[in-house]
Amino acid sequence: MRASAVRHLIALSARSLGFLKDVTLHDTGYVDAVLVHGRFDFECYTEDLFHKLALAFPPSLCTALPLRRAEFLAGRAMADAALQALGKLTTEIPIGPDRAPVWPKGSVGSITHARGHCACFAKGDPGWQAGVDIEAIASATRWNRS
Repeated sequence: MRASAVRHLIALSARSLGFLKDVTLHDTGYVDAVLVHGRFDFECYTEDLFHKLALAFPPSLCTALPLRRAEFLAGRAMADAALQALGKLTTEIPIGPDRAPVWPKGSVGSITHARGHCACFAKGDPGWQAGVDIEAIASATRWNRS
C-alpha cells in the first residue's frame, strides 16, 4: 500500500473528530483494487463534518434523517479514501438517477454501511462490476413464530 494512502486515512480519521474510527486499507489481491473499511459513531455526527472531510452534501439529503446523513457521509468517506489509495483524485462521487454512486471515469466501486460499519471496494478498471455488502444477520429465534 502506498504511504500517502495510509497518511490520508490517518488524516481522515483525525478530521472526523471521532466520527470515523478504525479505518483500514486492505489489499484485495487484485491489481489496482482496494477495500477500505471503518466504523462510524452516530453520536459524533454533525453536519459540518461534510465540510471538514471535504465531501459534498447532496441536495437529496436535505430531507433525510440524521442517521441516513451519517451513513451517507461514512460511505462517501470510505469511497474517497479508496479512490485516493488508487491514485484517483476526485472532489465528488455524485448520486446517479438510480441512486447509485457515479464513479469517476476509469474506476468502479461499491459502498456499504450498516450498524456503525462502512466500507468501499474500488477498482481502477471500469470493465469490472463491483459489489460489497455489510448486513446484520437475523437470528432464527426472531423469525420463529411458534
